[in-house]
Amino acid sequence: MDILQIIGVGIVGALLSLVLRTYRPEIALQIALATGIIIFLSIAATLSSAVEAIMAIADKYGVDSGYIGTVIRIIGIAYICQFTADVCKDAGESAVASKIEFAAKVLMLVYAIPIVDALLQMIVAMLP
Repeated sequence: MDILQIIGVGIVGALLSLVLRTYRPEIALQIALATGIIIFLSIAATLSSAVEAIMAIADKYGVDSGYIGTVIRIIGIAYICQFTADVCKDAGESAVASKIEFAAKVLMLVYAIPIVDALLQMIVAMLP
């Protein structure tokens, strides 16, 4: 989906949500959530091709695909948790959104440990 179409879907969804929020707040939240899902699904193929391109570049330079997979997993956690936290904020649950963001940061730290370990091993191996 072209960026202009994505913007169009976003604007229509936001306006519908805004208009309905006064009369039917529960439906307004569902419209906002559906708008986000439609936008995500519209870029899923593009996201998939981007991941494939990153994996191809990693293979080209001989980078361990496990590390690239971990980086992609960390990026996925960031995107999904940000989307979920934004939905919670839209629903008026900013405390829940904060907890989701905190959990995402902890998970990203845990997933990054093997990469940090490999990086430190490389640094120690270069030292005289």
